[in-house]
Amino acid sequence: MVLSIKNFFLFTVCLIHTAFSQERWNIKAVEIIEGKIYAPTSSRPYSGVVFELDKKGTLLREVTYVDGIDTYYTEWYANGQKREERNFRLEQKNGFRILWYKNGNKIQEESWKNGRKDGLWTSWYQDGQKKEQGMYKDDSLYKGLFTSWWPDGQKHVQGAFKDWGKDGMWTIWSEQGKKLKEETYKSGDLIHTKVY
Repeated sequence: MVLSIKNFFLFTVCLIHTAFSQERWNIKAVEIIEGKIYAPTSSRPYSGVVFELDKKGTLLREVTYVDGIDTYYTEWYANGQKREERNFRLEQKNGFRILWYKNGNKIQEESWKNGRKDGLWTSWYQDGQKKEQGMYKDDSLYKGLFTSWWPDGQKHVQGAFKDWGKDGMWTIWSEQGKKLKEETYKSGDLIHTKVY
């Protein structure tokens, strides 16, 4: 479900981007009036793409605006690798955001609703190895499987959440893959611990 929502947003943004792709403005040429972007050729709030270049002419940022309000943001490192992509305004946080390391591997995929973590969140180590994954709602781990991994790919912690509380068996492993502990939870309450 999360992927289909993300794909829907990407499709919508691509349509918006295509509709307004005829006109692009450098950030230095546009004006901000009462929180909205205006192109120098119009008295109406701008719909289209605004970009920013560094001193060498390398593309750093590109923002798609609809009626003067930013709707899609992409940022790159100076080496050309993508740094960030999101379909929401930072002050609103309603949609998805993806962050990348300078080497091109993902740092994190985030899902937001009304300024709070909501949906699947996944993070990675710099080498591309998955670090953590869990389902959020209202800024807290909510339901489903939560897993974290050591940098070498061995599991570190795994267990399930149900209605914001740990539920069922939670297992903790050492970095060498040795099982250290098993904890059993019911509705967030610890009811049994087994240490190895």
